Amino acid sequence: GRAKEKSETSISKFYKLEKDKIKIIKEDSKGRIWIATDNQGIFTYIPDKEQYTYDGLLNSDIYSLTVTALECDIYGNIWVGTLEGLIRYNFDTKELVRFTQTDGLAANEVTSLFIDKNQKIWIGTKGKGVTTYTKGKFEIKLKEKPLPGIYL
Repeated sequence: GRAKEKSETSISKFYKLEKDKIKIIKEDSKGRIWIATDNQGIFTYIPDKEQYTYDGLLNSDIYSLTVTALECDIYGNIWVGTLEGLIRYNFDTKELVRFTQTDGLAANEVTSLFIDKNQKIWIGTKGKGVTTYTKGKFEIKLKEKPLPGIYL
């Protein structure tokens, strides 16, 4: 209907998104839509209010990083994979934490994210396998390097 058309038009006009590549779109547990772009960071659309936000705190931390993956958990966090680690951000509390190999990731270059039904975060990395994150701890699940040319 009309509301849908209006929302789609608004998304393409917001911050000139029509001139950027939209890479990932995810919905969080509160119904917010997270839009990751190639060059302008991450935007949030709140459908009930027809409101867009561009969070300076989140985007200042990822501005120089390339967003490679995005997931949302049931606790209100978004998880952002980058070429230089993993970011956990809470829209409501504005808490932002960045994780790297020093914290327990198999590699800094995150290629994919998945959150299972138990809220375990599965983190795919380039050439170093899979790491999981649950209850505040990282665990490397696949330590051996995959076959050449195959990245998880």
